[in-house]
Amino acid sequence: MNISKLFALSLISVFSLSGCAAGVLVTTAEAAKTIAQERSAGNRVDDNGIAIQINNAFIQKDVDDLFAGINTKISEGRVLLTGTVRDPQHRVEAEKMVWKIAGVNEVMNEIQVVDSEKFSSYAHDVWISNYLRGKLLFAKGIAASNYNVETVNGTVYLMGIAQDELELRKAIEIARRIEGVNQVVSHVIKKDDPRRSNLAAANRN
Repeated sequence: MNISKLFALSLISVFSLSGCAAGVLVTTAEAAKTIAQERSAGNRVDDNGIAIQINNAFIQKDVDDLFAGINTKISEGRVLLTGTVRDPQHRVEAEKMVWKIAGVNEVMNEIQVVDSEKFSSYAHDVWISNYLRGKLLFAKGIAASNYNVETVNGTVYLMGIAQDELELRKAIEIARRIEGVNQVVSHVIKKDDPRRSNLAAANRN
């Protein structure tokens, strides 16, 4: 085991209860453990472009910060919407806007409708996400760089590409065991999923 990985492991034991330290852990561990993503470089560029277009669409429409609480994760044109809004109609409107973006193949709308969001809940959600990212990075048999993590009101949302069913089950179980997690929702697909083959064929054309 190299020095950088030993250092990152030490951060887990010393700072496991600190949200800030969890962020430091993820940053350090990512530098120590680099795993090739299943997404191609071209797909990553396309996903970044989609993210920019969604963000711009929300900004142009969001006169009264109606969509300020919405988060987006994108993997090969599949868009996961999480976060909170106060009006059910805003949840519907956000999804409609995303579908209008070129390159979007699928939209998973997990936006929650709430009266208000407590800071304490938000802070703990951030801690859960960062801690889970750290756990996935050091979990044997998990290609952590292929997973996106978002937590809203104790619900963990996973998105990305799993090597196989065993890896996905392991990632879900790790998330479930974290203190404060109420449920885990997976939008992860396996690397041999037909949707990925269709995307590759479309890109070639």
